[in-house]
Amino acid sequence: MEDHPMMTISSLIAFACISAFAKATPSRNQTEHFQNHSTMRRQAYMRLEAEGEYDKAIPLAQKDCTFLDAQRRSAATQLSLCLSDLARLYQALGNYTKAEKLYRRSLSIARRTKAENNEIATHMNNWAILLLEQGRLDEAERMLERSLSLAKKSPA
Repeated sequence: MEDHPMMTISSLIAFACISAFAKATPSRNQTEHFQNHSTMRRQAYMRLEAEGEYDKAIPLAQKDCTFLDAQRRSAATQLSLCLSDLARLYQALGNYTKAEKLYRRSLSIARRTKAENNEIATHMNNWAILLLEQGRLDEAERMLERSLSLAKKSPA
């Protein structure tokens, strides 16, 4: 029995769609593989940060944040942490505008995903340090007070 030409084309289109979907939807092993790379990148840029190599650390942190942002909800906590790390790197280089924008986004993600109080408090603390460095003492004091309040609510 011969295949109908339209049946063959339909089958090819269906196969192409399924193949494309399979490539677009990472398997659990692929996700774990990417998360391991994210962890390795974070360790690398944190090592560079500890060595004072901020210019070398920033591209690695940016790459990690971009990867985590693409993961959306499944990596929101890690993205929030990555953005805070990247903000700290920019802060160390004196790029306060960029650092503040990243701290703001990091804190927003942490709140939106209902992160633990101590995690939110840490983001607020980091941002408050930036405010202190800029001489914005009143803002820093308010941020630190809110951070301390949240930290006190956290289980020991």
